[in-house]
Amino acid sequence: MRDILIALALSALLTSGAGLYLHNMRVDQLRLDWEAEKATAVAAVKAEVQGICDANNKLTKDKAHDLQNRYDTVARNYDRLRRNVPSGNNQPAAASITGGSDGATYPPMQPLCFRSEDIADVGRQCDNQTAALIILQDLTAAIYKANGQSSLLPEEYNR
Repeated sequence: MRDILIALALSALLTSGAGLYLHNMRVDQLRLDWEAEKATAVAAVKAEVQGICDANNKLTKDKAHDLQNRYDTVARNYDRLRRNVPSGNNQPAAASITGGSDGATYPPMQPLCFRSEDIADVGRQCDNQTAALIILQDLTAAIYKANGQSSLLPEEYNR
């Protein structure tokens, strides 16, 4: 009977040792599988984020090109305007207007203080700033749309 108990104890010990060994092998295999899945998932997310960044970079380059085109158009328009507008406004206003029945007259009007070239330069700067702001708005809206956040944009950008 003693031999049977020793055999049972020995078989229980061997069975538990084999079970522990198999368990540890399975855990190691699962860890390897999880690491492989994690590496695949991280690579996919990196690729997706890189794709978004590449698309945003392309949008930025395209919008910068659009802005330069608008600047060039503004420059052409204002250069044409300056060539066609006479220089300066240095002549006094026409003779004063005579009054009604009492014969009173108004003093001559003073000329404007700004040269037409200065006014054209201010207009050019305003148009350039307007073009830059429009492009910036379009770029920002495009990035929001590319990132799936178009619901955060004003309604006119979602049409």
